[in-house]
Amino acid sequence: MPRAAPARPEAASPLARAAIVCLAVAMPVTMAIANKSAPVLLGAAALLALLSTALSGTLPHVWRRLGALLLRPPALALAAGALLAGASVGWSVDRAISLRGIIEGAPVIACALLAAACAGDIARRRDTLLLAAGLALAVALIVFEKYSGQSIHRLAGARAEGIEEKRSAIFAAILVWPVVSVFAAKARYGAAAAVFAALALGAGAAHSGAALFGLAAGAGVYCLALLGPRFTLGLTGLLLGAALTSAPWHGSIAARLMPANLVAALSEVHAGQRIAIWSEFGGRVWDEPVYGHGFNTSQEIYRGRPARSDAEANRLIEKIHPHNIYIQIWIELGAAGVALTCLFGAALYRSLSRGPRENLPARLALAAFIGAVGLVSHSLWQPWWLAAMASACIFMAVGGGAEPRHREGAGT
Repeated sequence: MPRAAPARPEAASPLARAAIVCLAVAMPVTMAIANKSAPVLLGAAALLALLSTALSGTLPHVWRRLGALLLRPPALALAAGALLAGASVGWSVDRAISLRGIIEGAPVIACALLAAACAGDIARRRDTLLLAAGLALAVALIVFEKYSGQSIHRLAGARAEGIEEKRSAIFAAILVWPVVSVFAAKARYGAAAAVFAALALGAGAAHSGAALFGLAAGAGVYCLALLGPRFTLGLTGLLLGAALTSAPWHGSIAARLMPANLVAALSEVHAGQRIAIWSEFGGRVWDEPVYGHGFNTSQEIYRGRPARSDAEANRLIEKIHPHNIYIQIWIELGAAGVALTCLFGAALYRSLSRGPRENLPARLALAAFIGAVGLVSHSLWQPWWLAAMASACIFMAVGGGAEPRHREGAGT
């Protein structure tokens, strides 16, 4: 016979709701203005969720769920990658930067795991609809800031530059897929399309080519998965694997496939600069091909081992990352990091293939979005991006799961 769940103290429910509001509303809205705030808000949400479960008497369930989560194959592959990243400090071209990356990223991952473990006790499927409201507010802020000369940024003393709007748009766009999943499950296709269109509008207003590219890739994969989910799962895995294994040659591939007039037409999204940067970083992969130059050191390899005398090439990549997460993995962690990333991908593929079919299209769309944005945009290890990916996965799990099991009178 199932044991009755303990009665929840009255304080637990407000704390649980505060945690969800922090994730669903405060995070996307705040990121529209202070776009490095996501790790702080994720940490606050995790703390509120943990306090809620402690007061409700369900904390032991959280620890068991966390243990089970850490023993899943994707988590084990990520743990191996984390060990490699830590070990790479020993051979890093800049140990201080490698350590800083670990110190900044580890708390984000820890908070994400805690929040994911608590989500089953505090979140409801309809909380994803609250996320839709948060995204609508974020898009409204992005558009307002764009056409008001970033007046709120200036009032708040935040940096008012174009890159800030682009980062805000990417953060909001990645969270659209859990919302689409829930609306589609309820056959509210018009609402799903409206939310998607709003996020595309926000990305366009922010002139974020990466966000628009990710939304287009995700939408294509989503539609294809509706027609053939197993085929799309295999195709998505194949394309992401090919993008990773071919990364050292991305620059030369892009240069050959993209005619000069297309590169010129894409000058606003810096296509020519991207190709040049990819080519130079791709060549540097072979300086340290096995274990890489060290975690989080992309912006420092211009002075790496062996030192290069080409001053112009060094200036091209000085103090910047490759704007391509696949090249970044090769550069920083070498073939060893690529192998572990492939293991993670294989474990994730296995998990998706055995998971529920209902929201598989949205899950694949999320993977395609991350892969597409990662191809052309920011560093993989930036804390706000880690928080964005974690939040999207948490809401995807909430939207595809059952109602919390800790309600009074329910079994455990």
